[in-house]
Amino acid sequence: LEHKRLFAEYVGDVLQRAGVKRADSLAPGVMLLIEGAIVTAVRLGSSAPADEALAAARRWADKVAALPPLAVRMTKEAVEAVAHATAHASIYMDRDQY
Repeated sequence: LEHKRLFAEYVGDVLQRAGVKRADSLAPGVMLLIEGAIVTAVRLGSSAPADEALAAARRWADKVAALPPLAVRMTKEAVEAVAHATAHASIYMDRDQY
């Protein structure tokens, strides 16, 4: 899936140029938001989902920016722990089948 890799690289570059810290770790979430908006736009035959996705991202960013730094860090660590646990479980299951 070369196009996904190139898209991820592009999103990461855009985030870096925008001055986003740790752009590489934020890029997958931004890609998910973009791809979700694209799929929804195709399904609805409208470009409105792109505007809705941007507005949702801005609301989310505003809420996170208003939180104390410790709460944000702890939330990030919890999300990372769950993501890695899920990935580990699925990889284990895949490996077990071969």
